[in-house]
Amino acid sequence: MAPKTPGDYMVLPKVARILELAVPVMDHPGESFLAQLEEDMMKLVLKHGMLKDPSSPQLASSRPTLLRSLYTVGLLCRHFNFDSQEFGEKKVSIRDKVFDVMLYFIRHEDEEVKHKALAGLGFFVMREYEYMLGRDIRELYIDLLTRK
Repeated sequence: MAPKTPGDYMVLPKVARILELAVPVMDHPGESFLAQLEEDMMKLVLKHGMLKDPSSPQLASSRPTLLRSLYTVGLLCRHFNFDSQEFGEKKVSIRDKVFDVMLYFIRHEDEEVKHKALAGLGFFVMREYEYMLGRDIRELYIDLLTRK
């Protein structure tokens, strides 16, 4: 079910916050539930971020959803390995897609979007530590730490 009304979009950040707090403490959440949740969160991030013009008024109205999605997707990736066999076969690597999306939004012009993407990336690399040692992250950290 996709959001259709402005009220639906106002509820999305609240639902994401509830999921952010509830999913990590769930005992043995179902594989299909987690896979569907991750897929829906990725769709929100992609739909409300990468496919819209940053100066668009629609992006301003979906900005809270984007911020929450970036943070929550990173948090979900910290606690769950969506590329594991228990989540079924995949044509593409979920972790590669998440990593690419986080790097995209870290380069966004909005500072708060950058901050949430960096927080999400931090959660992500807690589980996927091999990315932390990669060239992209090293260059990102050097850039962030040497920026005036």
